[in-house]
Amino acid sequence: MRSSNKKVLFKINDEVVLIEDGDLYLNQIDEIKWKIVEECECRFDDIEVDILDNLIVLSDEVDVSDIGLVFWKAYYPQAIQGVECDLVEGSDEYLDAMNNGSLIDYLHFFV
Repeated sequence: MRSSNKKVLFKINDEVVLIEDGDLYLNQIDEIKWKIVEECECRFDDIEVDILDNLIVLSDEVDVSDIGLVFWKAYYPQAIQGVECDLVEGSDEYLDAMNNGSLIDYLHFFV
């Protein structure tokens, strides 16, 4: 799977039918739309394409694995057993951190 902060959503009647990660050329988008037409038996013009760019990456060190969340930079990955937050849940600081995307700065994971 490509690692990208861009996603291309293909929708029919405001329902997402396919999500593709990364950049796509216009001809690739058209090819995918034709495949959706064949599969869903809809018209080509019924398919909407939305491009989501600059998605927030929550952490550069935590990743999902078959044993759970792990620190992927660790020499021997162990599953994260818990998380602790420096802020009081529901406080103004907590809500501000959620709104501006900096809540991850206040989280501490432990194994």
